[in-house]
Amino acid sequence: MKEPLVLVQTSVNQLRQAERIANLLVEEKLCACVHIAPVTSVYRWQARITKEQEYLLSAKTIQKRCAELKTRLSQLHPYELPEIIVLAIKDSDARYVDWVVQQCS
Repeated sequence: MKEPLVLVQTSVNQLRQAERIANLLVEEKLCACVHIAPVTSVYRWQARITKEQEYLLSAKTIQKRCAELKTRLSQLHPYELPEIIVLAIKDSDARYVDWVVQQCS
């Protein structure tokens, strides 16, 4: 793979927030696309076990845009402590990589 790709994930509790964040990240060319999927999250927060419906955002981008994407995501995120996870993509179709690179340039 000629250009390293990464997957940046976060979650929010409202679909409208998820769509707003996804649209801005794509419009600003910080990522090529964002998948939004409904999920159930179970976690401990402020000494309580919490279960709630959230929307998982998975943004595909190139490594050199990752830091900027994380910064922007932190600015847009409604949570006090947002989950922002970066996963390296080890392999991908070369045509897909080219498309992601074009979208993030």
